[in-house]
Amino acid sequence: MIDYDEYNRLMKEEELAREKKEAALQKEYFELSDKMAEDNVSEEEYKDMEKRQEEILDQVQPID
Repeated sequence: MIDYDEYNRLMKEEELAREKKEAALQKEYFELSDKMAEDNVSEEEYKDMEKRQEEILDQVQPID
């Protein structure tokens, strides 16, 4: 038999964990954007940061 209270609790925990992870990724994304705008960033560093931003975007759900 399905315990709906336990199921709902687990779903809420998973949602909170996902939101926490996405918030951390969003913070990292914007920090990378700030670093990319600095004058002393080499082309190689810029490309590495751009690649990481793309990886971050692949990990988060789009906002509708």
